[in-house]
Amino acid sequence: MKQWTGGVSRIWLTSSGPFTYGHSETFKPAVKAEWSDYFGECYSIGSGRFFGSETQRVAGSPRHELVGKVSVFTTDIVTLDIKVHWEATGPQVGSYFGAAVATGDVDGDGWSELFVGAPLYTVGKIQRDVPMPC
Repeated sequence: MKQWTGGVSRIWLTSSGPFTYGHSETFKPAVKAEWSDYFGECYSIGSGRFFGSETQRVAGSPRHELVGKVSVFTTDIVTLDIKVHWEATGPQVGSYFGAAVATGDVDGDGWSELFVGAPLYTVGKIQRDVPMPC
């Protein structure tokens, strides 16, 4: 979607079948997305109640500026504008931070917790001087 920058769309289903889509609207961008950021790709989206009484959406951009980013936002139902409430960037170049997100109230306090995956994150030093077998 949008030259691999990703995006967020609202889709209505029709009564003609479970997989028939009526129409979709793409939200106006408020989250700056660069080419190949993958903002909001289907494998890195979620929702939860993090701030106030309203449900917020979560979307990952695993390739944002090479470190990845996760955004928590709401959308206006009339104007389709996006309001970003919180963002975090990855700690390491190439870690793919935001490739996976999960939400849930794991501690029972009534608020959602956000879990962010960075599957290529590495800890420690990468060994370079590996002897080659003869």
